[in-house]
Amino acid sequence: MEGESVAADSKVLCHLAEIENTKGNLVLYDIERYKPKIVFNPKYTTYDDKYKEIHQVLINSFTAPQFRQFLELYRLPLPPHRARTKDILAEKIMEKWGWEPLKKVQEDRLDKSETSHRSEYSRSA
Repeated sequence: MEGESVAADSKVLCHLAEIENTKGNLVLYDIERYKPKIVFNPKYTTYDDKYKEIHQVLINSFTAPQFRQFLELYRLPLPPHRARTKDILAEKIMEKWGWEPLKKVQEDRLDKSETSHRSEYSRSA
């Protein structure tokens, strides 16, 4: 399920210039152009790489005020004031798109691994 790199899309630079020109007039289409067609399965480590790639492209493409505008357009609540960094705001957008936060995915994967390891240990004891 390897797809093309989001960062490699040559339209990104043109789009960034377009965003710069329309700063206050953002619409959902402006961010949804970055939305991948598929959401990778969080069970596999390929999810981690794709998540990081998309997240980084979003961070590099928009400002914190623009992310806040997008959250308002999506009718999503803004996180608490101290949690309004670009990283967290981009995560909220990605959650809206169906991507579970990477930290949660990695913790769940670790929990399952530990549970599996414990059950194997108890069977062999």
